[in-house]
Amino acid sequence: MSTATGNAQAHGNHTHNALAITCAGRGHTTALFPPYTSNEQHVADWHDLVLALLGRWLGRHDYRLFDLQGERTGTHATFAEVLILGQSRRPDGSEEHQRSTQLHLSMLQRRIDRRLEATAMEDHAALKVEDLRALFNLDDTAIRALMIAAMTQISVDVARMTAYLTGRDDARPTAGLLVEACSDQIHRGLAFGPCPLDELAALHLLQIHGEGVEATVTVPEAVVRFLQGKAVQLPAALKSSSRLWCVDDAISPDAVLAPRTVLTQLARALGPPCNHIVLTGQRGAGRRTAAASLLAQTGTGVLEVDLGQLIATTGVQGIAQLAREARLRRCALLLRAEGLVDDEESLRAHRPALRHALSGVRGRVIVTVTRSSSDPGGLLRDPARIVFPPASTELQ
Repeated sequence: MSTATGNAQAHGNHTHNALAITCAGRGHTTALFPPYTSNEQHVADWHDLVLALLGRWLGRHDYRLFDLQGERTGTHATFAEVLILGQSRRPDGSEEHQRSTQLHLSMLQRRIDRRLEATAMEDHAALKVEDLRALFNLDDTAIRALMIAAMTQISVDVARMTAYLTGRDDARPTAGLLVEACSDQIHRGLAFGPCPLDELAALHLLQIHGEGVEATVTVPEAVVRFLQGKAVQLPAALKSSSRLWCVDDAISPDAVLAPRTVLTQLARALGPPCNHIVLTGQRGAGRRTAAASLLAQTGTGVLEVDLGQLIATTGVQGIAQLAREARLRRCALLLRAEGLVDDEESLRAHRPALRHALSGVRGRVIVTVTRSSSDPGGLLRDPARIVFPPASTELQ
């Protein structure tokens, strides 16, 4: 308790000093907002911002935390600890302190924004929060909700504070708490306006357990590790049916044994705006090698999956997980559908679910089949179709 309190007080002194320097003049901007030189620095600033967001929530909604007798049970942190960590309002609920809390929050957000600007100008460290924002096209509200949920799995302070605010036996935030905490509108709950949690869940960036405002939220371990800059392994259930083509492993397009006309068509299809491509050809015709080679020229890898084996192992829901894993690795998703397409009964049984799952994948999806007459069951929407002819004896 004493360590957390000391850290929080030191943070408060730092905030006061930062505000004083800001008022001193713009000549101190460079020193006050230096570029990020590591991912850890950026995550640390987000840690402070998350505590401030939860502190603002407490200032708005602390009336929910106690019964009519003013008692609270099952807490994981003292009220004093939450006040210090969250920079919450005083018990008298003064509007002045509410404004002070909002000013503190705005200052932390401004610090992150200015340091990001300095980092972009000087081309410093790769920052995983910003990578995730760009890879999944997340807006400010969605990234705030995601970071609050993720920080409960990274930070002891955030975990203890969230447990206090929810009154639960674990640190998982509720859906209602997340939506209210990340919103600048005071009287906003799940019933008002768009909810970022649905979008994040569809992208498999978080998992919602239960229904409504009391549902609890967790972030998959792969996403948490990505945000921390740690190595991200494929989930065990997906490894057996998957193969990763790294950019450095791809061969030069000049070495691909396929007609130049076909490679030109494929290069055009791999460019924007086309996201869905069907590659037809016999096994060994070089479809996957050609796709990996051309994509590597743009810094994109390939996450290859045996679609039939995936469905047998994880079911259709494994596609959404793979789509997330592909994006985290800056990869296109390549589905080997030969076995599934040839099994008409299995394809017919899974077609509706597959079509729905693939329609929700954001990013490039490549499907390979073996026969020119075969159709991947209408699984993709308006795909570009490219045929790889059999290699000649001379080319072989």
